[in-house]
Amino acid sequence: MAAPPKSRTGLYIGLGALGAGAYYFYRAGGNPRAAKEEMKYDVNKARARAPGTETAERAGEKTGLQANLNIDEAANNPTTKNTDLSSQAHRKIDEMSQAGKEQATKLRGEAEEKAEEAKTTVSGWFGGKK
Repeated sequence: MAAPPKSRTGLYIGLGALGAGAYYFYRAGGNPRAAKEEMKYDVNKARARAPGTETAERAGEKTGLQANLNIDEAANNPTTKNTDLSSQAHRKIDEMSQAGKEQATKLRGEAEEKAEEAKTTVSGWFGGKK
């Protein structure tokens, strides 16, 4: 007894061809010539619907161009993003620094006002300035 083949692809192709032949033979009413003609007709009809080499070639070119654009974008993107992120970080730091300076000036002014009020209040308690 022979060992079974590892791949059964050939068996499935053979069964498919046998099934297709039986289908056309049945539809032709058992006439082999009519079955052969009907099969040829269906094959030609399928070929007419299938995209031709020109269509496939154009589709391949379009896909290739899109792939090249995606590759170029991916190649340039990290440096672009890095530059953008760096400039955004610098901008944020500058904004925060400016806001911090403004806040410090405001707090300093408020502290000086409070200190002046405290001096006035303390002086008034001890009979200083009137």
